[in-house]
Amino acid sequence: MRTKVEQNGSGYKPEKRGDCMKLGSILGILMLATAIVYGEWKSSKEKRARILSAGFTAVAAVIGIILLFQPRLPGPTQFVKLIFGSVDQFMK
Repeated sequence: MRTKVEQNGSGYKPEKRGDCMKLGSILGILMLATAIVYGEWKSSKEKRARILSAGFTAVAAVIGIILLFQPRLPGPTQFVKLIFGSVDQFMK
């Protein structure tokens, strides 16, 4: 079976407009995350704070990109209910 690139012949050509929109959104998320990390990196003096802010920003960017492709994934509220729902039932 041939891939999309092989079928089109001359590199990547999106099949529908949504592909270009997602690519633009991904680039926007990455540019924004890079700007945030750069700003935090320049303003922070401690190495630990720099690493933590870069790590949290990277995780948030990855979650944002995943949500572009899977918008029906459960949000943080459902995750907390999943974890603490059994504790709530146990306490009653």
